[in-house]
Amino acid sequence: MVFGSKFFKKAPLEVSAYLYSHINTPQDFLAAWLANKGSKRRTKRQQRAIELALFDKEGIEFYPAKIKLLRTLISEDTLTESDPEHLAYLGRKLATQLNDPNLSLQQLMQGIKLTAEMNKVSLPSLDIPSTLSSPKFFHLFFLRNVLIESVSKEDLEALMDELKSKLTPSDPEMNCRSIAFLSSLAHKADKKDLMLLVDPVKSILDYNESWLSGGLNEMLAILVTKLDKQTLAPLVNSVKQHLDEKKGPFIAALRYLATLAPKIEPEMMEPLVNSIKEVMNGAKAGNPLRRENSEYVCTEALNCFAKLAPEMDKNALESLIEPLKNQLEAPSLSLSIAAAECLSALSSLMTTEIRLTLLESIQNKLNDGKWNIRCITLGYLPTLAPAMDKKMQEDVVNLVEETLNEDNPKVRESALDCLAKLIYSSSNEIDEHLINSIKNKLNDHEAFVRSAAIQCIKALAPRMKTEMLQPITQSIKSMSNDPDHNVRILTLYYLVALCPKKGKEIPEDFIEVIKTKLDDTNGHVREVAFECLAKLAASMHKETLEKLFDLAQNKLNDTKFINSKTLLKFLVAAATRIDAKKLENLVKPILSKLNDPDPNLRHAARHCLIAFAVRIDQDPLKQLIGDLQNKLDSQDKITRNQGLDCLAALSSFMDKNTQESLIIPVKSTLLYECDTTRIAAMGCLLKLISAIDKEMIGQLIDPIKNLLKNENPDIRIMACRLLCYILINNHLIFKMDTPPTSTLEELLVQTVADWVTRIHAVTNQLEPIVDNPTSVIPSFFF
Repeated sequence: MVFGSKFFKKAPLEVSAYLYSHINTPQDFLAAWLANKGSKRRTKRQQRAIELALFDKEGIEFYPAKIKLLRTLISEDTLTESDPEHLAYLGRKLATQLNDPNLSLQQLMQGIKLTAEMNKVSLPSLDIPSTLSSPKFFHLFFLRNVLIESVSKEDLEALMDELKSKLTPSDPEMNCRSIAFLSSLAHKADKKDLMLLVDPVKSILDYNESWLSGGLNEMLAILVTKLDKQTLAPLVNSVKQHLDEKKGPFIAALRYLATLAPKIEPEMMEPLVNSIKEVMNGAKAGNPLRRENSEYVCTEALNCFAKLAPEMDKNALESLIEPLKNQLEAPSLSLSIAAAECLSALSSLMTTEIRLTLLESIQNKLNDGKWNIRCITLGYLPTLAPAMDKKMQEDVVNLVEETLNEDNPKVRESALDCLAKLIYSSSNEIDEHLINSIKNKLNDHEAFVRSAAIQCIKALAPRMKTEMLQPITQSIKSMSNDPDHNVRILTLYYLVALCPKKGKEIPEDFIEVIKTKLDDTNGHVREVAFECLAKLAASMHKETLEKLFDLAQNKLNDTKFINSKTLLKFLVAAATRIDAKKLENLVKPILSKLNDPDPNLRHAARHCLIAFAVRIDQDPLKQLIGDLQNKLDSQDKITRNQGLDCLAALSSFMDKNTQESLIIPVKSTLLYECDTTRIAAMGCLLKLISAIDKEMIGQLIDPIKNLLKNENPDIRIMACRLLCYILINNHLIFKMDTPPTSTLEELLVQTVADWVTRIHAVTNQLEPIVDNPTSVIPSFFF
């Protein structure tokens, strides 16, 4: 689709919107809306058409794109004056999506805040700062991304100041939580506020590998995107000083430098490179390192060089080439690969002479008397190859091909793995002689070499011509009877991977080969055969599919055949093409699997029932729902929870009366003193609640509100999400608590209730509201 064509610019809005509706991903919608990577916008007419198409998409995966697009429109104020009706229409479409029970708590908060902005309603900020000095702060950590949505821009600075005051070198746990919270806030902060974070972050730089160092690295990544080199220089100097002390630990420090690399001042590069070299040399010399492996330190140093390379000047880069070439001879594959990555990053500075010496070095290592040196060389070659020109890459492939006939089988295996990666990423044509050399390894006397040969051909198949591929495929098909079961398994995976290349209709001989493995003596092979047949179910002949379906049905309780999970996955894949009556007969046997002690099997059974529900008639569906409802009375928590989860998943297939009839039995499961049951019950209510009337919803409020005080944070968060969903989408009386709240979740629900009331007061011209009232919380109308 050519978005910039004259037709798109002149077509009627409805026609353009229809054409843009064929965009399938949120990312493509945003890319279309922000033409030329945002450097040049579409015409207003084109943008309106893209907006209409995007907001007509119902999937939850499009929700973040809608939020981002609306935020951009509101912040630029492009529609407020020029086209308020279009903006109101987009607002109504957003309000409709707020009815989706799959929205997370954070997404609900985003939606209601945008609704307020579009209606120019000022919302009070959630009083987070007051909770930072209380024990609630540790609960706050788990809700940080949700709560940040409830903070106004005006309160953001105060909140950041409060969190900065908690950063002290003496309390790593507090620092870890505070940094995580500050990282979430930093995405919304302006440059001035972020500049004030540099010194506090510097004061708590932690050089031990820990949650804190990971959080600090995340914070540094945010600062790097928004601050300049001069502002970040104190952080770079602090890390360099730590390296120069040579006491360690070093790994976290090297990771910090790799993150800071894009914003390191030029005059700092050479001293930094020297500091890192000294750390590497010390580690290689065996200097004692504090709780760190010398190989890991050297690998991290090389990774750091690769990140610093684009920022270095020519002299600094040239000084690295020889040490890196020497590092290729390290006795560790991870070190050699890291060195190869560095050399690839420096490839633009390599002269032809340097490349030739590299090629000569590779040739010598592939002829080395030690087999492990040859294997390590083959391991890093795919990483190093991009640093060479096209002719040298061909020479490297020829050198690797020669090692296919090595006496050592480990070298032959490494050569096959190397060739798969080299050729797959190369633009050169695949040589027939090379393919024949690889094909010969299908007859290798070592099973793991034969396996590597199949994997190599599988990787290269998309680039091979049909006349080259067909004879090899015939050879591989015969390997389905190989004495080694891993070779047999890889043969099956190869045939499945090749099917798309053969076209829409799967060759019957492929199916027959895979079917014969259902009688294999090895249980794993039989299981993989059914996995492969499940992947091909949509395209195989219906008669073949029905026979396989019957086999899966008959073997469902045969524990000696294969794992029932695999059979259930096949039944799911086949369900769309099997007669509904056959599916109905299987409902009871599958229902019994919901009581199995294996959670993976229960999960597979639930998915199978959902797949069947699409196809079976209403009477058997109602019987299934009745059977699931009976499980809610079980004293076994697994049985109860599976009943709740299945009912939630099947809710979209139920009529309104059925949904309403389930509310009371589902609500009653909230009384069980079982955390997982309560969470499952609230998840089920979330899916059913859109079908019930206001009076019945009102009866749910108190039992759910009581769970906001529960000791389990997962229960509190789920109760909070359910109440916020109810408040945002329904007209009802909601009594606000007058005493101070005991949990953050209660505070959040009160805040959302207040927001919704304020928005409705403006959009429907209600009387001004007072604090802590008994409020009528309605849906939004624009």
